[in-house]
Amino acid sequence: MSCTVAIIAETIGGLWSPASKLCRPSMQTNLSKFPWPESAPTFPTARQVGDYLSAYAHKYLKPAVLSLGCKVTGVKSSGDKKWSVTWSNRSEQQETAIFDRLDIACGFFSEPYIPAIPGLETFPGTVSHSSSYSSHKTFEGKHVTIVGGSLSGVEVADDIAPHAASIRHVVPCQFWVVPKHLPLDVEDPGTTFLPLDLVLYRYPTPYLRSFSGNLSDFSADMKADMSSPPHVAVSDMYTNFVRSGRVILHKGHLSTVFGSNLNIDPERSSPLSNITDIIFATGFRPSSASTILPPSLLSSLDFSPNDRFLPFLLHHGILPPSFPNAAFVGQYRAPYWAGIELQAQWCAGLFSGSLSWPSLSEFQEGLALEKQVRDSRPRAQLPREYVKFGSDLARMIGTPLPPSCPGLNKRLIRPQDIFAPHRFTSPLWLPPSAHQCHTLSQSANSALFAAAAVFRSLHGTWVLNRTYTSHLPDYPSGPSTGTAEFTPQKLESGNETYEREYLYSEKTELSTSAGLKLSGTQRYIYRYDEPKDKLEVFFA
Repeated sequence: MSCTVAIIAETIGGLWSPASKLCRPSMQTNLSKFPWPESAPTFPTARQVGDYLSAYAHKYLKPAVLSLGCKVTGVKSSGDKKWSVTWSNRSEQQETAIFDRLDIACGFFSEPYIPAIPGLETFPGTVSHSSSYSSHKTFEGKHVTIVGGSLSGVEVADDIAPHAASIRHVVPCQFWVVPKHLPLDVEDPGTTFLPLDLVLYRYPTPYLRSFSGNLSDFSADMKADMSSPPHVAVSDMYTNFVRSGRVILHKGHLSTVFGSNLNIDPERSSPLSNITDIIFATGFRPSSASTILPPSLLSSLDFSPNDRFLPFLLHHGILPPSFPNAAFVGQYRAPYWAGIELQAQWCAGLFSGSLSWPSLSEFQEGLALEKQVRDSRPRAQLPREYVKFGSDLARMIGTPLPPSCPGLNKRLIRPQDIFAPHRFTSPLWLPPSAHQCHTLSQSANSALFAAAAVFRSLHGTWVLNRTYTSHLPDYPSGPSTGTAEFTPQKLESGNETYEREYLYSEKTELSTSAGLKLSGTQRYIYRYDEPKDKLEVFFA
């Protein structure tokens, strides 16, 4: 098959492109199988992901395949199971062509969503969406309210907390805060640690309490309901910022705004006052696809414009039964690349004739399941369970997961235990990924990321007790008591070895055997070196 990819931007990468304004440059993710440089971090930033995708395109896609700077303005059926696509080119001239197959890959996170809040226009400060956030410097010394309990809301609060005068975080429901690296065995103090993707799906929901930040310890409103679908955010620092009071949680919804005062529903005794900045972390409208399809096709998709969870009903989130030779890829409200990779492979198999299209009964069953997910209440954080979704797609593609060994080994991790994309995606145009899998298991079994877990746990204020014993009569001896505080601070951009550092400061008082009271202070810098998995400490 020959292929044309129309991309509205002038660069590869979509929202991950360095030129995109929909993704913070510091946002982090986890990817799959295309080889990364050895120096790449476990959780690369958005900018690094953009460079990664550009490198992929340069290696595997011919320049003629990509049409950059092309904005698709309309799609319609041209009869005979073909599609007429109209787009505006770089010269803003309209072009139209007929295609045998249509793959709509506009993405889910296309239009930042800010809800209509009565009185928002009276707010005298700045109003922004988390997708436009780039640096904490704008919010230094400010009184910031973040609205929304999404992943981005927690990440932005995490980044701003050391610098803002105050942060109020308004969230609609309880959620768990999961660190980036998790213990392989939650009951073993000497366990190894792994990136969360490789551990989180090995445990049922009750284990979340074992390795997650339980916010109910600091806010009664945040007690998690274990009978409801869990909502999760990822951060190493957020829980400790809540514990220290740098971030104050409010469960509810922003109902009205009056000047710099914000009212929360359910009603609070008093509004949030003297707020200088509002950041909405309220997600996206998946609107790009709806703007290019005519009303008749949208109607056949059971399109719900106000539903930001499942706006279209598609078989496995991909195939529209009423669209011949067409599919959606990336219409997937989740942060996992594996699902999108498998969607693309299924489409390639169907379009090339290597795989058979679902039967009418299979289509009907698939749409019924999608509608059930759309109508269910309370809604889960994500519409599809990651492991099952990936496994079902892999089975339909014909590359099912290899069998796992019976029983999980809590001391060692084996390649067959890892639920990761390279285990069930085997595209012919990429080399085998067995080396990657074995490298992961070797790293896990050598206790890599243990220092990362220690570094995360240092955050906060500690009681410090120390005893000095001097063998010289002119030097004091005695007990010393006080506090030691680890305060996180971001390094300046451009430092790729370290992501964050702590300023360690202690204040102590030594009670000498002679009855004297001697005060003392010390300051150090603590940093985590990921490539070496070591902590570095030096004088401030």
